[in-house]
Amino acid sequence: MSLILKILIILAANGFSFLFSQTLQFSRAFAIVPRNLPLVLLNNHPDYFLVLRYNKLAHDFTLERRAKPSAEIINFTSLKLNSINADWFNYSNLDYLLFEHSGKIYFVFEKVLPYQKTLFLKVIDTLGKSSEFIELAHLVKDKSMIDFDLEFKRILNDNILIINTSKYYNYSVKKQFHS
Repeated sequence: MSLILKILIILAANGFSFLFSQTLQFSRAFAIVPRNLPLVLLNNHPDYFLVLRYNKLAHDFTLERRAKPSAEIINFTSLKLNSINADWFNYSNLDYLLFEHSGKIYFVFEKVLPYQKTLFLKVIDTLGKSSEFIELAHLVKDKSMIDFDLEFKRILNDNILIINTSKYYNYSVKKQFHS
């Protein structure tokens, strides 16, 4: 037998064994529950990690604190945003920030209505207890405006920069900054 034929036989045998070992021994199908989608995974702490989920069935967000390395749920918090945003609101397009600072978790999100936008904050403690809705900013569209928007971003020292933008019919733009 020629050297090239021996190499091809060895490669084919290794290829087939690799193919079967991957499908039979090392692969595992994980089912995804379509009504409970994970959105964010925060892994900043040595003892636990956080999972933010969108529950389509309940039309709400939930936050799970899970132990490392077992992934056992330590606490579970329903953020109850359905009392803020209407049923017609598309939660998968919700603008939000999720971060941890000094042991507490902060969830900032925007309530969007056709003629007003409001920015809210929820604070979750280490036991999973959530605060009431804390209003951070509010913007109302008046008759002289073409468009309006609230933008927010996390900045230094875990502060939140909020920018209110109003666009008017006379092509002027008004921006207000808050932190």
